Amino acid sequence: MIADYPHHLSATAYCLRGVMSDGTYTRAHSAASNELRLGTRIRLRHGGPDGYRDFVIRDHIGYGTRLDLWTPSCSNAIRWGRRPVSFKIIHKRLQAQKGKGYGRVPQ
Repeated sequence: MIADYPHHLSATAYCLRGVMSDGTYTRAHSAASNELRLGTRIRLRHGGPDGYRDFVIRDHIGYGTRLDLWTPSCSNAIRWGRRPVSFKIIHKRLQAQKGKGYGRVPQ
């Protein structure tokens, strides 16, 4: 039997504002990962630091964490800290968008 939420890892939260790897500005429902492609949509079993469950991978992160969830509130990011999460991929990005972010498609 396939688990409903087959991916389990440790997640952190961040509140920095600016341009993400996909070229857009930080906003709600954004997440960062070096393991999942930009544009991949995930759903957490339980809510993130702001209660949202659905996130889009829009940024890359430094080493030491595998999933980083964006929140506009630094106090929410601190409260969240580092905790285990379960998630499933609801839309897998198969190829990077042309001219956008990391892993550009050759022209």
